[in-house]
Amino acid sequence: MHTELFLMGRLRHELAAQEKTWLEEAVGRTIWLEPRQTLVERGERIERSYYIIEGTVLRHRDDRKGERQLVGLNIPGDFVDLHGFPMKRLDHNTTALGGKLIKRLVICGAA
Repeated sequence: MHTELFLMGRLRHELAAQEKTWLEEAVGRTIWLEPRQTLVERGERIERSYYIIEGTVLRHRDDRKGERQLVGLNIPGDFVDLHGFPMKRLDHNTTALGGKLIKRLVICGAA
């Protein structure tokens, strides 16, 4: 099971068995990202979402001087870009902080 960390430690109700099954069935192929490898570029059209199995992902923007500005951090059990999926684009980049293992999710309507 790849999604056991989903909502772990969050102040939410437990997922029902059927909900856990649906989430697990939505998991697609595994992707390994090297340190500093970009997953989604700012402005890139989003056709799928990613779920972190291990590692850390930085959400960041580069300012006019080229300095990286951290806008978020994702850890195992998080969806990297789910909030951007309905908007089809992110206003920031997502980059692996270290080597990480992620799963691509198959979301209804995604290509």
